[in-house]
Amino acid sequence: YGDLSPTGFAFKYGFIPMDFIKHHNIMSDVSIFCDPKLIPDDKMRRRCLERSGYPLDEFKRNKKLALGHFTWRADSVEHYMRGYESEVIGSMRHFIIVGSCELMKDELNRNYSTGKLRGALYNSEAFLRLYDLFDYNIEILGGVATSADDAAKASSPDTPSREKCCLLARIAYRESLLMWQRAVALKAQDAIDSAPMLAIQYGWESQNSDMPSLEGCQVCGRSYPELKCAKCKSVGREVQYCCRGHQVLGWREHKMVCGKKL
Repeated sequence: YGDLSPTGFAFKYGFIPMDFIKHHNIMSDVSIFCDPKLIPDDKMRRRCLERSGYPLDEFKRNKKLALGHFTWRADSVEHYMRGYESEVIGSMRHFIIVGSCELMKDELNRNYSTGKLRGALYNSEAFLRLYDLFDYNIEILGGVATSADDAAKASSPDTPSREKCCLLARIAYRESLLMWQRAVALKAQDAIDSAPMLAIQYGWESQNSDMPSLEGCQVCGRSYPELKCAKCKSVGREVQYCCRGHQVLGWREHKMVCGKKL
């Protein structure tokens, strides 16, 4: 389908082929909207964020104003996992650190006067909050619906073609959010593992229930399509992949625990 994303294909042709959605590399452009809980009341935090260009009052008034926008061409999950942080996700991390994280005593004054931020000191908490931000965006996208629900409805002969197109576009959008969320969860775990004393201090140990979960495909995080490892299912475990290719790709690590009770 050339260089078109699913939503781009829908805008151009007015429909989306079902096999387009099932491909494991499909990514949509996605907008990340600000959870109102992340907008600070503290005056100094607000001054720092507004000086950096974040329209805090407008975020509250206009629910359609995005905090960031990922384009599938410029913002790659794969590149992010290799260490490249795009300007978009770096800006969101900055927003979360200044607005929500527990900071050192002089951090806000330093940020306001110089515009600089010792962001690496706060990555553990920042990535956890960023993970929750993706949760918020997934919730406002589909309510109680899942990609499997949308796919089933889109496959029904009674579903009008326009509604089918919207359902398939929503699947691609939701799965793109899930792939980004998994990448952030892995970053959070790496940050916590590299700063164990901070993790203990703030209650982010791996056994903590607030730790980000790694659900969906074991390779990319997608929830649809859903393929489950039969051997693991037979012993009461659910290990999921989105396609045969990712099951093969993940076998090197999975084979050590495949079919075993953990």
